[in-house]
Amino acid sequence: MMKNEFAPYDLALAMKELGFDEFTVAAYVDNELDIGGLWKDSVTSKVIHKAPTYSQAFRWFRVKGYHAGIIPRYDEFHYHIKDFNTDNEYDDVYNISSYEEAELACLRKLIEIVNQNKDDEK
Repeated sequence: MMKNEFAPYDLALAMKELGFDEFTVAAYVDNELDIGGLWKDSVTSKVIHKAPTYSQAFRWFRVKGYHAGIIPRYDEFHYHIKDFNTDNEYDDVYNISSYEEAELACLRKLIEIVNQNKDDEK
């Protein structure tokens, strides 16, 4: 299902707040995913947020210096993040049951790390 290729609404919104403004082929229009760009041509008062694919999201963080990977171990998954901006590394515990759950958890952690780094700069 194509819908599963896109980061969920809450992560898309959090990435927008961090400065994500790349071209996307989908957007959240009033919290509903719209794939294919029909939202681009309409004049509307609806709230629109770009919807990055998981690949776009991880690439965007990589360009900003945050490298992440999903690692299988037996019947569980975990993620590892290397923050090249601060030289910190982050791991989760080995209790995530699917690759997709690990991707979501990893993106949430990346957003948390970037927000933490922004707060530390103030």
